[in-house]
Amino acid sequence: MKTMYRIAAILLLFVVLASCTPSGMVSDELYERYTHPTDYYPRYAEPYSEFVVDAEGNWSFETGRFYTKQELAEHEAGPLGESDLFEENPEEITKMQPNTKVNYDLHGFIVDIKYLHDDGQYHLAPPYAMGE
Repeated sequence: MKTMYRIAAILLLFVVLASCTPSGMVSDELYERYTHPTDYYPRYAEPYSEFVVDAEGNWSFETGRFYTKQELAEHEAGPLGESDLFEENPEEITKMQPNTKVNYDLHGFIVDIKYLHDDGQYHLAPPYAMGE
């Protein structure tokens, strides 16, 4: 009988441990907001990613991607949370604009925002700043 209680206790322990999420795990709501940006460029992505917004405002990654929830929880700098993924007071320059490309550095943070010009290339200065 004692063996049955021990087996039941071990099974219960497995169930409890399996239902727990790591303490650094990003919530579903936060992850949805991170992977479906609407107003601002994603502040954080896989290192060396290129995030492109077309003329209609549709976005995609030319290279790279968003991190998975597990990767965010196990990040080398510690679990990444809301303060890492979203700026408290984002600047006007980080608002999504059509015909732009955002490059991310080796740590996964925005390094520059480039604008598509008539020559088909992306440049740091917006077209109106270059007289186009």
